[in-house]
Amino acid sequence: MNASQAGKEIAVSALTTCEAAADGSVRLTLIDRQGEAARVIVPADCLPALAATVSRLASDGACAGQDAPSFRGAHSIRSWCLERGADGMTVVLSIETGDSQHISFTMPERDLVSLCDSVSEYEIEAFSPQIQGH
Repeated sequence: MNASQAGKEIAVSALTTCEAAADGSVRLTLIDRQGEAARVIVPADCLPALAATVSRLASDGACAGQDAPSFRGAHSIRSWCLERGADGMTVVLSIETGDSQHISFTMPERDLVSLCDSVSEYEIEAFSPQIQGH
């Protein structure tokens, strides 16, 4: 998309409300830098791509050119739940954050076991800057 295709650009100073509509779309009410309200309506079929993009930008620290873990959208965990996946072969890890966001992940059981083993094998002080599983 080039600049002529981008349409109207709004410099946002605040997000005031976020509402889910009956059709699955989301309405974001914003305040621009001039103090004027603007509304963006995101259709339901665009929400997964929007969520993934915002999450990736935050985790990459791209929004501020930062690479610090504290910038990458790290959230406190209020609660979590493990369930057997509908296929009987995966597990579903659901997490609620301190600010009441909910997200669920599916993974093969062997990956959950590997994650648990990785955590239990290390003292937190001995963690390298990052431990990963594949």
